[in-house]
Amino acid sequence: MRAAAFSSGVSSGGSGGAQKLLGWFGGHGLDGTVGFFESLGFRPGRAFAMAAGLAEVGGGLDAFLGLESLWTPSVAWTAIGLGILGGIANLFARRSPATV
Repeated sequence: MRAAAFSSGVSSGGSGGAQKLLGWFGGHGLDGTVGFFESLGFRPGRAFAMAAGLAEVGGGLDAFLGLESLWTPSVAWTAIGLGILGGIANLFARRSPATV
């Protein structure tokens, strides 16, 4: 069981985060990730790139340590709630073409 947690943690979270932050395993590094996020319209790109890379490294570390069963439900519900609130805020932030 521990070997499976180690391999999944290192391969999924560790390598993905290392690609984004350090450029390891064929990644573009932090500057490339910043450029990607900014091309998608996420500003500031550096903050989003750091958050994405650290989240992946943290998820891999949690899987390696066997903590994913403790955090997964709360993190999933937090992400769902933030997505819902963001969608609602986006609806109210848009202006009607008639008022512009």
